[in-house]
Amino acid sequence: MPRSAQTGPSALPAAMSRAERRLAERLLGGDEALLAVKTDSRVDVGRWRGPGRLWALALRHELALLAHGPKPYAERIPISRLRESVYNPVTGELVLAPEHHLRVRGLRLPPLEAYKLLAHIRASGVPGTSES
Repeated sequence: MPRSAQTGPSALPAAMSRAERRLAERLLGGDEALLAVKTDSRVDVGRWRGPGRLWALALRHELALLAHGPKPYAERIPISRLRESVYNPVTGELVLAPEHHLRVRGLRLPPLEAYKLLAHIRASGVPGTSES
């Protein structure tokens, strides 16, 4: 099953559970997810059996992060605050920078998905690109 999916206005990846999909729909509030990636990162969501898997959703000018659980994690970050993000192939992590106040500061991803997200971060809002 692919880790990432190009999505549309009402289409979220089939790999998302119903609960994850509902959380994503509430977080997005009708905004379109241009790219959705299931990361290998985990975050505490109040489950006794361990942290929840984190999804990264690339919006037009924001990055949305979410994980479902009893205490769900949901955050929208303006891409303008992530312009210095880099992918570290040694650790397999997309480091979200320079934003220092994030609960999640890096996303564990395979190179292809990381570079897709990084390309979106770099292109978003840049005049002359399809993302602006």
